[in-house]
Amino acid sequence: MRLLSFIHSQLVTKVEPGRKIWPTERHVAGLPVLDLPWPELLAKAEAMVSRKGVRSEVSFLDGRTLLRQLFDADYRSWLSQQVLLPSRIGVGGLVARFCRVRPQGTFSAETVLPALLTYIERPLRVLVVGDSSSGIRPLQDHLQAHTSWHGIFASSFEALREGQAADLVVVVKGRLSISDRIRLAGVPAGLVFFADQRLHRLAQRPQAADFRPALLAGKSSSGSKAA
Repeated sequence: MRLLSFIHSQLVTKVEPGRKIWPTERHVAGLPVLDLPWPELLAKAEAMVSRKGVRSEVSFLDGRTLLRQLFDADYRSWLSQQVLLPSRIGVGGLVARFCRVRPQGTFSAETVLPALLTYIERPLRVLVVGDSSSGIRPLQDHLQAHTSWHGIFASSFEALREGQAADLVVVVKGRLSISDRIRLAGVPAGLVFFADQRLHRLAQRPQAADFRPALLAGKSSSGSKAA
């Protein structure tokens, strides 16, 4: 009961000064949560990837992340610089309970990434980064097989080189060290997409099922892509 009361006391708007506010943002414990339905989310993410010289970082706010940031100031500061998506794992119910608002959609890395890659028609250079190149190669091969018009490349954090540009960087790691963040900062990219080890499950799924959300979203958003 005390823990719930503490969480409730923290779920107030404390926006970082000087930070851009999206028109469709909600703030949960001061963190920016992008509240959009599927079609608008994909259009917004495509716009992020396409902006030249502007870097956006996207990750997911789930129950575990929400609790951790309450007790870890450095982690909270890092999250506050990102655009957060409400996760399918727990946070929708927490937001509804404490803020009396349920997000328009809830998401996961396993659904958003393949949907986004399918949605974007122009060829992208996509860099998938993990602890080891060999460990993420099955995921790389899986994504490449389904979106052949994109170039999907794999790299470990240690192998990242400054100036190694990409349109989209996909980070497959739950907890990043300071050195990981420094290496990532040296990679120019329009969008950096943070996921955790659960993204590896994509490579284990039946191939035909992976991109169903993208096909449905594409039909809903036909002719309405937004910048």
